[in-house]
Amino acid sequence: SYTPVDQLSLRILLHPTDVLAIKAITTLATSVNTSFVQVQTGFVDDVVLPPNTNVVIPNSALNLQRIPAGTFIRDSTPPRVISFTDYDASSARIGLLFDEPVDTSTINFTQLQIQNSADGSDQVHRLTQAGSLVTVSQNLLSIQFETSLVDRQSIQVASNLASNIQSTFAAIFSGFIRDVAGNFVDSGTVSLPAAFYGDS
Repeated sequence: SYTPVDQLSLRILLHPTDVLAIKAITTLATSVNTSFVQVQTGFVDDVVLPPNTNVVIPNSALNLQRIPAGTFIRDSTPPRVISFTDYDASSARIGLLFDEPVDTSTINFTQLQIQNSADGSDQVHRLTQAGSLVTVSQNLLSIQFETSLVDRQSIQVASNLASNIQSTFAAIFSGFIRDVAGNFVDSGTVSLPAAFYGDS
């Protein structure tokens, strides 16, 4: 959608799907130096004349013009965990889904806690060591990782922790991961897994 600013300019609002796709390309639109739009003849019409082929000055065979951003406002919205997608008790594999692309190089595993209740008042285990990434979706919204052997064993020996879906909650603290713009994830997210795989 777009909003006219005045007779000579307008503001375009991208669809959320396009916004996420742009964020997933980590070298695109991260500063004024990496933010350009490219428009083609016919993108906009003159308000008086018939379709105006002079609105865009052609600089290639495709009549494309590359226009740099005049100003750049960085993304300051923290990402959120929208789903604890799965938990595998055998390997202590954890799957998480975020509402925007995340930078997996910034994961701090010690900022995640497994607990057997929503309020964390009973049994809990906060990860103590780095785990290992298993999968990262192409759009950088979904990750799966396994905890370290030490953390896995600590969880498995607890009597009523992550033994079934009802006793498996993930608590995410702010320093756990950043999005591609450098914002830390929202803290305080606690949720049950959508899928639970028992220790086999």
